[in-house]
Amino acid sequence: MSASTSTSQTDTSSFPTSSLVIPNIFNLVPIRHDNTNYLLWKSLFEPILRGHRLMSFIDGSKSAPSTSDPMFETWYEHDQMLLSWIQATLSTLTLLYMVGIKSSKEAWDILECRYASSTPMHITSLRKQLHRLKKGSLTMHDYFQQVKSISDQLAGCGAPISDDELQIYILDGLPSLYHPFASIIHGCARIITVTLEELHDLLICEEMSLVEDASTKNSHALVAAKTRQQHSHHPNSSNRQYTPQHDSKWQQQNAATPRPSQSNQGRHQSNSS
Repeated sequence: MSASTSTSQTDTSSFPTSSLVIPNIFNLVPIRHDNTNYLLWKSLFEPILRGHRLMSFIDGSKSAPSTSDPMFETWYEHDQMLLSWIQATLSTLTLLYMVGIKSSKEAWDILECRYASSTPMHITSLRKQLHRLKKGSLTMHDYFQQVKSISDQLAGCGAPISDDELQIYILDGLPSLYHPFASIIHGCARIITVTLEELHDLLICEEMSLVEDASTKNSHALVAAKTRQQHSHHPNSSNRQYTPQHDSKWQQQNAATPRPSQSNQGRHQSNSS
């Protein structure tokens, strides 16, 4: 009787018995899970679960103890702590899927089902995102990160993209200012192999070069504009043109100068004689 009872009880030997204390979960998971970084988020979260012996909570390898089991309170405390960790590292949009969730496994399964789906429709959607992705106003580093995020999701769905194909997506998403550079890379691909890491470094250098060129052109334009402004404020006297205002000013000055009267002129003449 006692033997059958012991086998029917849940094996709690793998459950942690000490309190789970992590001062700040963001020290270990410094990102918020969103629609684009599930695999990265998961890769940061799983070591925490393994390190605290919590994998059984989300992979279903150990079932929850019954409410009458003395270990239930400890199990429930850890499960709710894990659920709060998961929710604390989700973006606002992802948190909408957590409404009504009561256990860490339920939360984990929803994220896994939604963001690690390998259905043909999901794979097609990811490929379309990659095809439509443009650099735009993004920095080159951020642009590469977005490309890599979609690529990682496709790999997680079992539909990885080769580096050669990924390079085509990257170069096609660049603005026209980078077209000469892209043409060179396409030409070199027939002769030598350019890795993604090398392409990243080359594009970072090209971005810096274009920024410096734009800064130099702006500086020259400012100097030219300032020179024209100074020239207009201090024109050369030889370049002055005659205007009617010159005569009017001379007349006003001439009228303001007192002239001797005719009587005074006659008196001066008589005295001189």
